[in-house]
Amino acid sequence: MSPGVVAIAVVNGTDMQVCEVYETAIANAVFGDPQPDLADPWYEVRLCAVAGNEPAARGFSVRTEHTLDDLVAADTVIVPSVPDDVLRGSAPLSLEFVDALREAARAGARMVSLCTGAFVFAEAGLLDGRKATTHWMHTADLAKR
Repeated sequence: MSPGVVAIAVVNGTDMQVCEVYETAIANAVFGDPQPDLADPWYEVRLCAVAGNEPAARGFSVRTEHTLDDLVAADTVIVPSVPDDVLRGSAPLSLEFVDALREAARAGARMVSLCTGAFVFAEAGLLDGRKATTHWMHTADLAKR
């Protein structure tokens, strides 16, 4: 029996920057590469996107068959990072994405963020009354939200 399904969120709506591709790859490497010395079988990993495919900058693209329905059903949800324009407030997050995160949290999923992914949880209200952190360059902004 698998230790669970891990959904790695691909934030849609803008081109992915290199750091976002990097952080998504880290989460995929940690949870996607089998570690039979720790657990066998290993986690089932699903890259989940609103539209299923994410155009990306600098020659990268993310294609996935998994959607927000898969994210909601996961045991663990990871948000690796958010695009800079979302951090600056010049682009909104998809309401469907935020609602899916809320639904996954209500269902009992472990919610994990890397770097600036904490901003998504803040927007979804999942950090209300909790301590949280983010990349050191953005801690003051996160505290304001």
